[in-house]
Amino acid sequence: MPKPKKGEQQQKEPYNMEETAPVMPGPLSGKAKITLNSARSSSWQVLLGFGVSFAVRVGFLGFWLGGWIDRRFLGDTGYGALLIILLVIGYSFYMLYQDVMRQDKRQKRLVAEALQKEQKKQAEKN
Repeated sequence: MPKPKKGEQQQKEPYNMEETAPVMPGPLSGKAKITLNSARSSSWQVLLGFGVSFAVRVGFLGFWLGGWIDRRFLGDTGYGALLIILLVIGYSFYMLYQDVMRQDKRQKRLVAEALQKEQKKQAEKN
């Protein structure tokens, strides 16, 4: 695209979905479909684990440790518990992000492996 002259606006190229989206060869069949479904179904386990660990972290670290810090050092002001609870919430969401990214990579890897196996089988048949 040529550089615009002074005073002219640069035209934006239209967004091309085909360049960014992964290429999927037709409908999945057999083991590839089962692999994709199992990878998708395990994502709810990540969210369930987040909920349980979040409750334990906030309950144990936030209230118990924060309350202890308040009684011990801050004279029951409540700021220690508030600070610890906010830190625990931030850490928990960071861990959720890490789990979701790990799950996404796993799902993409499983789908790619299943597609490669299916393509090899089709190549052997031909």
